[in-house]
Amino acid sequence: MVSMMECPHCGEEILSSAAKCKHCFADLAPEDSRGQRRTIIGLLLFLVALVAIGIGGLKIATGTPSLANVTIDEGTDSIVLVWTKYDEKPETLRIPFEDVAKVEYLAGSHLLGGHYWSVSVVTKAGETYEINHSTEKNLKGYAETVATKTGAPFVPINKVRSGRGLFGPGT
Repeated sequence: MVSMMECPHCGEEILSSAAKCKHCFADLAPEDSRGQRRTIIGLLLFLVALVAIGIGGLKIATGTPSLANVTIDEGTDSIVLVWTKYDEKPETLRIPFEDVAKVEYLAGSHLLGGHYWSVSVVTKAGETYEINHSTEKNLKGYAETVATKTGAPFVPINKVRSGRGLFGPGT
């Protein structure tokens, strides 16, 4: 005799060996619980990694000071740099004009195209402080003005790649 059972989805009587209900077409095969476990474990690992990356990024963003303000103060003949750090008092450094050994102007290009410019002050003690940077505006005039006001030599550094290639200029 053929064994019968009730479909768990529609309640109609079907063969107990059936893979699908002939009335509602519901799948009656046992589910692969190992596949579901793997999917859940994979999702949990992904979420843990995402949270760890987020916490690390937040720690870097809040723990690294960023240059907030640069003032060329002709009244005191000095450059005043102010760094801010998340939830902390700002740090200030005053560099007298006579301590500036040179003003470096860097023009460069990225591997996949695009340009950047930066202006740095190098002290006689050999310390370098970036005082301005941009990926949108050429800062040569700014660098020349800083050099003129400090009386330090203007040193252009050209890292712009030339030529044409697959990855942009210079390749």
